[in-house]
Amino acid sequence: MNFMDSRKNEDYSYYIASEDGPSPILRLIGILSRKSIDWKDWRLWRNKENNSQDIIITIHTGQPEKILNLFRTIPEITGVHYVESDPKSETISKHPPREADELTVSAP
Repeated sequence: MNFMDSRKNEDYSYYIASEDGPSPILRLIGILSRKSIDWKDWRLWRNKENNSQDIIITIHTGQPEKILNLFRTIPEITGVHYVESDPKSETISKHPPREADELTVSAP
């Protein structure tokens, strides 16, 4: 089941809430690789106090609902939704490289 078809593909960001731990991440990676889903980027935030984590993954597809339903099959996921994303607005700030004298190292 390949999600690359002749429809117009767009970028979608999926917001996933899950139980803490590696299991939901491994299942997500398994789904992405088995289904040949064209993912662009993903981020992970962990909340140790609530034993939960939030995952945001950007996927290029023409069938966002099918991918949403695949993610819903993962038992550890407690919530998931998606929005159309604009890849141009999602930039990573670039800092100038550090000079050698900017790095301070102190001995104990």
